[in-house]
Amino acid sequence: MGDGIPQAVVEDVFIGEMSPIKAWRRHFGRSDRSMAVGMGMSLGMYRELEKVSRPGKAMLEKAAKVLGIEFDQIDMLNREGEDAQ
Repeated sequence: MGDGIPQAVVEDVFIGEMSPIKAWRRHFGRSDRSMAVGMGMSLGMYRELEKVSRPGKAMLEKAAKVLGIEFDQIDMLNREGEDAQ
């Protein structure tokens, strides 16, 4: 996976049941408004996106780009087994 995932992000996702996008956003101290602007969506849409535990690949790619991380780092709940179905 990319350059690694901080323990706090892992705990937020797997113990705190937080979406990967929200966990990374909080890790970097970004506001939800700045993420919404960076991803080209309304604040309301972004807030709904953070409630989704497994957002689609396109949304994860956009979020990773805004956050300056690799896709593999934000795709913590990756879909390896889904391609075989």
